[in-house]
Amino acid sequence: MYVTGYEKTVPNAHWAMYESVYGANNGGVYVVITPLKSEAEVDQNFADAKKFMAAMGDDWMKKAGELAASCIEESQNNLFLFNPKMSYVPDQWIKADPAFWKSAQ
Repeated sequence: MYVTGYEKTVPNAHWAMYESVYGANNGGVYVVITPLKSEAEVDQNFADAKKFMAAMGDDWMKKAGELAASCIEESQNNLFLFNPKMSYVPDQWIKADPAFWKSAQ
């Protein structure tokens, strides 16, 4: 439902979803990652979420909320930053974005 909704209302939205398959308490742990190039994209994501909710309508949002309540036990949001000074990356990554990775040297 969400993918279809975002494709219609915010076609430039992007995220990656992973399922945890190893480790303790692994009964259906999913991680959704939204890669951002700058903090300005955080603000844009908030604006896009409002646009998405308005476009999908109250009935759709109510159904989505009910579905989420029935299957999500816990949720959290974290913000992570990749620091080139703390990273050891393959040469091909450095070649793909030398301005970012070379800033660590």
